[in-house]
Amino acid sequence: MKTDSSNYAISFHFVKRNGISKDNLKGTHSFELEFAVKDNENKLSWKIDGWQRLTTLNGIIHGSVCDLGLYYFEAEKEKEYEAKLLVKGNHVQAYIDDVLYCDHICKKAVPELLYYSAVKENKGTVIVKTVNVEAKEKELFMTFSENESEKWSKVHIFAMEGFLPDDRNSLDSPCKVVPKEKIEVINGNGYQYILPGNSFTVFRFEK
Repeated sequence: MKTDSSNYAISFHFVKRNGISKDNLKGTHSFELEFAVKDNENKLSWKIDGWQRLTTLNGIIHGSVCDLGLYYFEAEKEKEYEAKLLVKGNHVQAYIDDVLYCDHICKKAVPELLYYSAVKENKGTVIVKTVNVEAKEKELFMTFSENESEKWSKVHIFAMEGFLPDDRNSLDSPCKVVPKEKIEVINGNGYQYILPGNSFTVFRFEK
């Protein structure tokens, strides 16, 4: 193994010992190599699974599991293979017998300023959904055409806000995480609202 803080190589040999003829897929364990480990909720792993005939690159980011690559690989019984993992900054490559199987560039997620969608129901009402994934609040301003401004007299608001990321409902606190609900009157051809940080808000525009 050759390594420094951000660029390193890990190599090893492996042999599949069990499984013959029609039972060639039999096996109880896969091999998994963890690397780039910050803690149990932030790490990467390379897995070689003889039973599934797969080699995969996986990650756990902030406690959420993600698949970075899944590739077909069938190991023959009693054959020795050489595996090599190369890490160059955020670029990860995994080789088996000098064949490149996994090739991935880990990119830092850049959130949008605002996530939103809108849909018009058969009854004529319009529903707008917004998600503010940043900690700071954002100012939202929606404008309506002249015809539309005559339709909307009020907006029904359902807001999930003011909670910590790890907050959960429980038997002791069944209403710890619940939406806040209110109705506001619309005047003119626009509507303004302040979206709190880390919030999910649904607007239902009604006549």
